[in-house]
Amino acid sequence: MKIIYKQPQTGSVFEEFGISNCCFKHLYLENSANDTTKRVHHHTEYELHIIENGHQSYEIGGNTYKISGGKFLFIPPGVKHSVVAYGPHTSKVSLTFDCDISCTDIVLGNINSKVKEGISFIKKEFSNKTKLSYCLRENRVFEVIMLILRQCGYKEEDIMQDITNEDARLSMAKQYIKDNIEFNLRVSDVASYCYLSTKQLTRLFQLADSITPAVYIRKKKIEHIEKLLTDTVLSLKDISDRMNFTSEYHFNSFFKNYAGMPPGEYRRMNK
Repeated sequence: MKIIYKQPQTGSVFEEFGISNCCFKHLYLENSANDTTKRVHHHTEYELHIIENGHQSYEIGGNTYKISGGKFLFIPPGVKHSVVAYGPHTSKVSLTFDCDISCTDIVLGNINSKVKEGISFIKKEFSNKTKLSYCLRENRVFEVIMLILRQCGYKEEDIMQDITNEDARLSMAKQYIKDNIEFNLRVSDVASYCYLSTKQLTRLFQLADSITPAVYIRKKKIEHIEKLLTDTVLSLKDISDRMNFTSEYHFNSFFKNYAGMPPGEYRRMNK
């Protein structure tokens, strides 16, 4: 048995969707007999068994489910089952995962071409031990799980609604401000980038955040200066130049006006 993917404790792509303890295993049953539990048992996690070659049979509630090549068996948590047989040269992938979903039915079905492609990709990337390869495997494991869950009748919720409610033009404006905060940005510059008039842009900001674009730009500029003061060893003159102030005096005056203290004092207090 090879563990091709094991979900990390933190920083996983699954976290947003409430999936935990995910593990993707590859087994050749003739060589992994000890990994096949023939006694009746159950789990607290979902189980997904996908047969690549050969066949395997499970007994669940007095019924026998035979999985042959190209088929999957989905077993919800708490369902008692046992392995009753498997054929020669049988290979399979097995996924276990914990998830706050309401899939309670045992499902025997056929895997589609996207699932096949995903499994092939995951196995191929296993030989590559880079961080990028691990991330690619993780995304494909997630894709395989979600594709199978859809086949099992999983009712998806619009959990991204709060994120996508923000007007795309407003998101574009905020990103432009973030990327160019070290320049002397004008509201008209941002509006022009978003193909809006300054009046339209102002309306978007006021509806979403109850502030004007000019106030938002100043707020982000102050936040960026604070970060430069605390996270770098740049001199005050260097920061002034980097933020494109006409003079260090203008820089000090601007920062004190909005932060309540000179930049030098702010640095001493927050180092």
